[in-house]
Amino acid sequence: MAKEKNLKSIVKGTISGIEAHKGEIYEIYDKTRVEIEDVKNRIKKAGEELKNRETNRAKLESEEQKLKKELAKASLKFSEEEIEKAYDRLVELEKGRVEAEASVERLMVEREQLITREHHLNTMYNQAKHYTYAIGAALTYLSQELEGIAYRIDDLEEERLMGAKVIKAQEEERRRFSRELHDGPLQELTAIMYDTAVSEKLVTRDPENAIASIQKTRRNLRRTIGDIRQVIFDIRPMALDDQGLVGAIHELCVNLTERNIIEAEFVTSGKEHKFPVHTQVAIFRIVQESLNNAAHHSGTKKAKVVMRFTESALEVMTEDKGKGFDVEAVKKAPRDIDEHFGIISMRERAELVGAKFNIVSEKGKGTKVSIIATYEK
Repeated sequence: MAKEKNLKSIVKGTISGIEAHKGEIYEIYDKTRVEIEDVKNRIKKAGEELKNRETNRAKLESEEQKLKKELAKASLKFSEEEIEKAYDRLVELEKGRVEAEASVERLMVEREQLITREHHLNTMYNQAKHYTYAIGAALTYLSQELEGIAYRIDDLEEERLMGAKVIKAQEEERRRFSRELHDGPLQELTAIMYDTAVSEKLVTRDPENAIASIQKTRRNLRRTIGDIRQVIFDIRPMALDDQGLVGAIHELCVNLTERNIIEAEFVTSGKEHKFPVHTQVAIFRIVQESLNNAAHHSGTKKAKVVMRFTESALEVMTEDKGKGFDVEAVKKAPRDIDEHFGIISMRERAELVGAKFNIVSEKGKGTKVSIIATYEK
């Protein structure tokens, strides 16, 4: 009886505390909604501006190529003064094109940051919305019914563990992207800084070698820009927003094939169903991880992704005909061994969005990773 009274006292205290902070949570919910609208407008404007800048860049590039062709034929038709003016114009065009390319790259990064911000805000908004409704329901429930409240402890613990899984997954993603930036683009940019310093010293002493050094630096810079674009794609593939889940996974397969990482065949059937953004991201990451595993561990350079939209669910299967592995042995192995394959990470991603995850593999018979995501009613 004493325990029951104590429990009731705890519940009453909880009710008072919840009521005191209910208004604060609603204020967060309302402010987040306003900020989401602002970010959406900024993303839209950035997209429009990106198109304009890309058009301008393409125009400058076209004019530059046209002028180069004219100069190639101009030596016999024009005076030395006219040719000199044409070369000056060519230099202006090239400078304008380079500035336009840099402008496009900067805006792409800004747009990606806005999209990431929108995703975080949507998560916060949905959580605040959920908590607002949950608090109202909890207050009603706690006010009318005190018995059986202890049974909620298990549910709360499960929510806590799920939240911990989300945080852990986010930290693992950040660590991986940080490592990719450090090992790739950042080291390359450091080398480019060194090359520019060398070119600067050569300008007056050895102009010919200075030009060659600048050209080398430009090539390295283009390659680094490509690497940064790839990291951006890994962080948040723009195709998810522009083309949807099917388009994003198709682009992923094409990208891996073109980069000679793995020849990824893509097949889809049925009418595409629109999933919430967080569900699309989870499915995309699972497919991406599956293909990366196939590329690095299967011993084969071919894989296949099949997406099938049925009347009630999306079924996605990633398959390779590689050497396979013992799934149960990996599950029982130390955590760092499992991370080698990312099975727990993929399974947790699926669970977070309510999807079913399964992996079938056998030594010498390849691997199949499947996801089933039912449509929300």
